[in-house]
Amino acid sequence: MSKFHYHDKFSDTMEVVFKEINRIKKPNAQILDIPAGAGRLSDRLRREGFNVVCADINDSRNDFVFADMNKSLPFADEQFDAVVSMEGIEHIVNYQGFISELARITSKRGIIMLTTPNISCFYSRLMFMCTGNFFQFWPAQSFVNVNREEVFDFGHITPLTWQKIYFHFAHHGLTLVALRGNKIKRKSLFPIYLLFMAVGLPWIAYRLRYTRKAVKSLLNRTDFYHNIEKFSYSLPAMFCRNIVMVLEKKVENEQES
Repeated sequence: MSKFHYHDKFSDTMEVVFKEINRIKKPNAQILDIPAGAGRLSDRLRREGFNVVCADINDSRNDFVFADMNKSLPFADEQFDAVVSMEGIEHIVNYQGFISELARITSKRGIIMLTTPNISCFYSRLMFMCTGNFFQFWPAQSFVNVNREEVFDFGHITPLTWQKIYFHFAHHGLTLVALRGNKIKRKSLFPIYLLFMAVGLPWIAYRLRYTRKAVKSLLNRTDFYHNIEKFSYSLPAMFCRNIVMVLEKKVENEQES
């Protein structure tokens, strides 16, 4: 069985996620960490008094629940008050099914925190323009499952923008309440980034205005477009190496149409 690669340290992205989870005030909150990697985030959350379930395809620890993110997850509907998925969605083929499963197992008004490489940041845009590949998604970093193992880590095979991820979560009744990031990528390239911004931000503004006109009848029934506009200009979306999405599951009468 192939295993997910992970860094055995408490990363800056984990620190961002940890601070977001600490905002949860519900006593005995149930939290899922998938993929749990080495379990460093879960260990720290447990020290803070949270009830954490670790799930992964690796067997590095005895307290891990086996879960293949390409398939149905072994958890009940609305089982968790919060779900954390750090640096996992870019490793799998069936990302739409995974998003659906995360929505299913999250309780009403529960929170999902998902992180992934930020292919929309200016550094990634510059890399794509020059090389045809997004940052952290070099073809040589992906692996073909030549032996057809039942469980396999393909590496970084699914580059997704935060807007694309949000679209699929919105389809399952979640709304984006915060967009965070870790460190800014390549501050030395800011003069080049400013050129991108000079051209790109007016372009984005124009396209958003066009969208508002095209879907005017929907704008009062959904917050999806409002949030896309709100977060597109944010510092994490434009500059951070990894993106941290904080999504809330709505109750039925609050679902987006």
